[in-house]
Amino acid sequence: MKELLIDMELLLELISEDTRGEGDSYLNLISGELSYIPRSVINALEDNTKISELEDWEKSLIDEASNILKLNSQDYLFVPIVEENFTLSVMKEYTLSIINTALKEKLLNSLKGQNYSYDFNAILLKEGDIDNFYDFKDYKYHEYAQKWLFKNGIQGTD
Repeated sequence: MKELLIDMELLLELISEDTRGEGDSYLNLISGELSYIPRSVINALEDNTKISELEDWEKSLIDEASNILKLNSQDYLFVPIVEENFTLSVMKEYTLSIINTALKEKLLNSLKGQNYSYDFNAILLKEGDIDNFYDFKDYKYHEYAQKWLFKNGIQGTD
């Protein structure tokens, strides 16, 4: 088991669809550093003619992105986004822990809709319980991240 010092708060942001953005994230298996490469930079590397179209801040990521995206790069591990089913199960588990039956019913119904995440959060915001949910979600995502690291032979510390 390899032990790495990892910014777990950043890792939690990078595995969450809510905060990741459009791009790919990687864990440096030597240093424990996390990298985020925007989709625009990845596309530019795939089509060299687009590099000149990048913003200056994006161009500053070209060298790092090139190193990460090299074929057979053994120094980086792709960081996946948490599966939607996991997020939904976290929402359901939180809902089932609520004592207020009226709120519990509203939340369970919100999870059946197409915009369940938005509806769920809107109800919690209105009811003043959003911070409790975010604390619960952060805890569950931290567990998820630790299991993912362990599965990849990494003992993450922060």
